[in-house]
Amino acid sequence: MALIQMELKEIKRIEQAEVILTNLLMLKHRDKEEFLINFDDVVVSLEAAVGLLNQSLSSRM
Repeated sequence: MALIQMELKEIKRIEQAEVILTNLLMLKHRDKEEFLINFDDVVVSLEAAVGLLNQSLSSRM
């Protein structure tokens, strides 16, 4: 049972990272190479996604 809960938490982290990255892609400007949100917000979102993916990788080791 504990193993299943760990797997579900890992899947949830991966899905959260995917949502963050997908949302960032949706916020890119249609005609220019820039985002429609502040640079700092992009950086924080990327850091959050990387953190979630790193947690997921760490839990597998």
